[in-house]
Amino acid sequence: MNVSSRASLIVMTLAFGSVACAQSYKVSPSTRRVDTVNYVLGTQTIGIKYKFTEKTGLVETAERIHEMGSNILKISMSKRSMGDIYGLPRDDSIQSLAELAGREPSVKAVLDMPFAYYHIWVYPFAYSDVVWLDGLSGEERDEEYKEVYDLATYLLTSYSGTGPG
Repeated sequence: MNVSSRASLIVMTLAFGSVACAQSYKVSPSTRRVDTVNYVLGTQTIGIKYKFTEKTGLVETAERIHEMGSNILKISMSKRSMGDIYGLPRDDSIQSLAELAGREPSVKAVLDMPFAYYHIWVYPFAYSDVVWLDGLSGEERDEEYKEVYDLATYLLTSYSGTGPG
């Protein structure tokens, strides 16, 4: 057998071997679709500029992000959430992040959605309009800490056992 024939035989053997392996390939349990996968794929809904439905910007964008298959949602929570950021109705009776999470219908609806993870940028109501050019006083620090602590307590209490935790 000459070199050219031997090379052709090797190439054909490899080609047939590849086809045979591909045809006999079985889907293993590790490659089947899994409902909950340990991955993070997502985007944020902060600073939206337009919407297509009558829903609030927060709810509409969260629904679209969930529909695209994301298991994480990044949102912002602050006094500005009511109005500027998401177009939520202004409710002057809401005076803290925990109240925003528990009482504002759109925020509550989004937190109730089946995302596995939430990334929440928070700006406490106590000092949402203050810029600390002179640093953070002890009183400001304590008030901000309490408000963020109260939000974390609300979220941990309300949503305990609902996520991948």
